Amino acid sequence: MMPMLIAASVLYLSPVIGTGTDADPQRLALNSYGPGGMACIPTDPATGKNRFAWGLARSPRRVPVDASIIVLPDVELDEPINLSLPGWAILKAALNARGADTTGLSRTSTLRQIGQAVLDVLADCPNFLDGRVGR
Repeated sequence: MMPMLIAASVLYLSPVIGTGTDADPQRLALNSYGPGGMACIPTDPATGKNRFAWGLARSPRRVPVDASIIVLPDVELDEPINLSLPGWAILKAALNARGADTTGLSRTSTLRQIGQAVLDVLADCPNFLDGRVGR
């Protein structure tokens, strides 16, 4: 049975996989489904190792449903996410588990506000939401 496909969402929270060798480079689990999009995976400049076991991805393509990848609501960046109360509780728990400050966020926050809360934790990708990598 083929896994169900979800519509191309703007943002994904994805775990980092791979051992870091040439044969098995570290990458977001989302990339297991093919190349494409952008990723923010901050590294420690002193060690070159990832600072977190997860990252933020932006992809225009469809990806299989994967329990390890959190798909943020499929709305434009400046649109409210408009989640149900149970849906917001699940997303808020996922954000809190990753250290995001959810104070001031709600089930009617915009996707940009949610994404910025994640980027505030990651701290290395200030232009990510605007589709640019780097500073």
